[in-house]
Amino acid sequence: MRVLIVEDNYVDRYIFEVLIKCYGEYDVAKNGNSAIIKFKEAHDDRNPYDLIFLDIMIPKLNGYEVLLTIREYENIMKTSKLAVVVIVSALDDLDYIKKAFAEKCNAYITKPVSNETIKKTIKNLIDSN
Repeated sequence: MRVLIVEDNYVDRYIFEVLIKCYGEYDVAKNGNSAIIKFKEAHDDRNPYDLIFLDIMIPKLNGYEVLLTIREYENIMKTSKLAVVVIVSALDDLDYIKKAFAEKCNAYITKPVSNETIKKTIKNLIDSN
């Protein structure tokens, strides 16, 4: 599995890296612009990300804007298999959750993330695909 972690906070990013490394190869983006560049490069190299953990509150472009851009790019490129996107946020607010799913995310988890949350989320997403 190929994973992109989009997180600007060093501590949260490190936690994700530790939790994700057993699932396969991963890359890290610290802001929205970097996330889009990495996503497009991976797609253009025919080695797309299977899973993206996307923080909402990131610099340059927020997580919603990144998600919209990713979905638009997949649509333009007529991608047959869309990346699975998990929105990650400290905000456990129904409006934020509804907006994330309206923008076509696959799951929404709140911080702080734990090994159990990551395992459960990945298992649920794999079982549903």
